[in-house]
Amino acid sequence: MEDASNQVKVIDEWKDLIIRQSSVQLGEVLACLKVMDDATNQLKQLMANIEGMNTVAKSNPSILAEINKLSGDVLIAEQIVPDGSVEK
Repeated sequence: MEDASNQVKVIDEWKDLIIRQSSVQLGEVLACLKVMDDATNQLKQLMANIEGMNTVAKSNPSILAEINKLSGDVLIAEQIVPDGSVEK
């Protein structure tokens, strides 16, 4: 009888441990979801900003030319190799 009582006690301890661990993992999942939600909202805002800039650029050729020039500068910068030269 005492052995059965000890087994019940051990099972209860394991059950409590599993519940606590599950709660911790659920908290971590919820924290990850919050971070992902925040990142999604920031991405939506960035996309809206880019769309606004595109609208302005399309209505002003000089701004569009400057954006194209800067885009070309970025592409050139991305082609720089470790020794400092630029790949062609």
